[in-house]
Amino acid sequence: MNIHSKSLKEIVTHKYFRFDGKYWHTQDAYNYSKYVFLKDLFQIVNGSVQTENYTTGKTNIPYIRIGDIDYKYGISLENTIYLDNNSEIAEERILKENDIILATIGATAGKVGIASCAVGGTHSNNTVVLRPLDVSVNTRYYEKIFQTDWFINYLFGLVAQKAQPNLQPYEIENIKIPVVSESDMDKTLAKVAPIETEIKLRKACFCQRKHRFGVSAGVWFGY
Repeated sequence: MNIHSKSLKEIVTHKYFRFDGKYWHTQDAYNYSKYVFLKDLFQIVNGSVQTENYTTGKTNIPYIRIGDIDYKYGISLENTIYLDNNSEIAEERILKENDIILATIGATAGKVGIASCAVGGTHSNNTVVLRPLDVSVNTRYYEKIFQTDWFINYLFGLVAQKAQPNLQPYEIENIKIPVVSESDMDKTLAKVAPIETEIKLRKACFCQRKHRFGVSAGVWFGY
């Protein structure tokens, strides 16, 4: 059993009075020297419940829920629910090209994806949008960082277990993001690009076969 010691003064000054060892171990493990807080790069926009606006047809307003986001592959509109075009959506909740959507509730808290395929749509109350505060914020790079095992494990350490696992707004705002030069960001994206292309090609091929033969994903991947 691992025991992590913290002074009472340090614990009681935390906004949510966290005393679980997992949380404090995470704070120690990700306490690197050069970093910025997530709130220094992104505005955080809460989602909303839109059940009454569901429609059976495909409209201009995709409604992104946790089930539409994958830990590694971002957002897919394959099974997305759409809202009636007459739905009234608050301006700040309308998805923009460089928004990043983060799942915050449930066992899958931490799933993340850039919203470029859902521009003009909106997002559920179980998610938040990370909206860049400045045009210089490289959202493609941060999406890839947020999808790494390193970042996913970091978020798992911040998740609070109450009625169900959740990421509190305070924790999201104060996520530590290492400072990286623009040239290093560009090099990382250049390395990732051919892998992304290969994934898209394979997914497209799989979807064609699935629709042609009418089998589930589990059958094709041997599950």
